[in-house]
Amino acid sequence: MRAVGGRRLVVLTGGPGTGKTTTVLRMLLMLQRHAPAPLRVRAAAPTGKAAQRLLQALRTGREALLATPLPQPWRTHADCIPQDDAVTLHRLLELHPRTGRFGRDAGRPLAADVVVVDEASMVDLAMMRALLDAVPPDATLVLVGDADQLHSVAAGSVLMDLVHVLEAEAAPELVRLCHSFRAEHALQAINQAVLAGDPGQLAGAVEAAGASAACHPVIDAASLQARLQAWARRLAALPIRPELPSAGSTPDAGDRRRQLAAEALRALASSQLLCALREGPFGAEAINHVIERLLRQAWSEPVEREWYPGRTVLVTRNDYALRLFNGDLGLCLADADGQLRVWFETAGDNGQPTVRDFATGALPALEGGFAITIHKSQGSEYGHAAVLLPPDATSRAVSRQLLYTGVSRARHALELWATTDVLAAALANDCPRSGGLRDQLRQQPPSPVREEAG
Repeated sequence: MRAVGGRRLVVLTGGPGTGKTTTVLRMLLMLQRHAPAPLRVRAAAPTGKAAQRLLQALRTGREALLATPLPQPWRTHADCIPQDDAVTLHRLLELHPRTGRFGRDAGRPLAADVVVVDEASMVDLAMMRALLDAVPPDATLVLVGDADQLHSVAAGSVLMDLVHVLEAEAAPELVRLCHSFRAEHALQAINQAVLAGDPGQLAGAVEAAGASAACHPVIDAASLQARLQAWARRLAALPIRPELPSAGSTPDAGDRRRQLAAEALRALASSQLLCALREGPFGAEAINHVIERLLRQAWSEPVEREWYPGRTVLVTRNDYALRLFNGDLGLCLADADGQLRVWFETAGDNGQPTVRDFATGALPALEGGFAITIHKSQGSEYGHAAVLLPPDATSRAVSRQLLYTGVSRARHALELWATTDVLAAALANDCPRSGGLRDQLRQQPPSPVREEAG
């Protein structure tokens, strides 16, 4: 970890469960140890949801460190870890919506000694250039993410290109974490098989996973309907419709409401259907309508009723006033008086997860949350994930990176809703991006490295 000191750039990459956030914490402590004064650390991510998760992870990690018998000097160093400052890159760089210009640039750089950017695989070329312009010349930029995940929606595959070039040069700026600390080694083998692009290896990994993984061929609308009916039955059986006590009905009603809502949200997060497409009969939008119809039938909810207990929604636009972000999942619940509120999990002041509720009419833009796109799932994890690919082996919308991002969201169990032909086509489509960054980096001479402080 001492190799981090004195470097302007650190790229930290690794798959799910490899300890990226823990490593970031240790990096920050080491940098602070060798700094002559308290470091100014800024933390950011491409999306509001990712920024919220980063802040929660840093807070939780800091509290865990302080709960150990840490020597006093290191406890003091822990003050450099951000506790209440993780924002989107747009907010970090002070984007002006009307002009599209950033308020932070080389002429007005960020007031920071260290800038940490999580989920860096989602950062495009234009945003990375703006970020590099705004980082002070003597500051350290730490890019964190899984380089094998989906690239940004816009131009470029910045993190993948950086990792490729730095790895080829055995550059000390790159830290790749390979060991997974999760117990679900069977699913790790599936992730590795997808990265290898080998259909036979993938089939063997799914078979070896036993009850933890299954492949269900979805070849047409009828086979999709069968899978959705089974999935809806699974959702209907989850405890996601508890009746909450009415607000103020008893002295502990508020605590009990939050407890029941938190349990329901955890149950909801235990299962998530991920779609390769957004539109069309195999896309997330259409599938949400099907699942909602099946659940309404199972729960005897009238079709004309827009809001009902158990309805799941996905926030599609950041609302900083409400502290709700693009990608947040909400669950509608009713109390004993029939009052409906939508509940979200969020980070509390102590860094631990908590829940908040909102009136149905007070929410920002929403869409159905029973099925979401793989793109929307980036950075999230689910106990049991099902990944749906369209039954068209010639579709260029499905790539190895898309499939890897989908399967790596699962922590305990995984379903692949796809034919062997479609899986093979996805593995063969490596989806190269021609942003030109990789060639430019190869042509650049190595930058001088500052001596490590201390």
